[in-house]
Amino acid sequence: MYFSVGDKVYTIYLCLYIIIINTMKSIIFNNNLFSKLTKFKKIKRQNEYAKSFKKAAQDKDIKNMAEDGMEDYLKELIKYEG
Repeated sequence: MYFSVGDKVYTIYLCLYIIIINTMKSIIFNNNLFSKLTKFKKIKRQNEYAKSFKKAAQDKDIKNMAEDGMEDYLKELIKYEG
């Protein structure tokens, strides 16, 4: 079977087109995957914060600190810092 120059050029263009399309699909897939992973990490971090606040709510010392005000807590930290 003989190919003309035009057929060879057309075949090369077709291969390049397929490569470009597949690359674009891969980029879009990776961006979507990254976006979902970022969203998952954000939700996970929010859940960890919620758990820590629930745990802190059960701690009497933390409750007392909150009732006394954070300014007093800061003064205590500065006192023991130096």
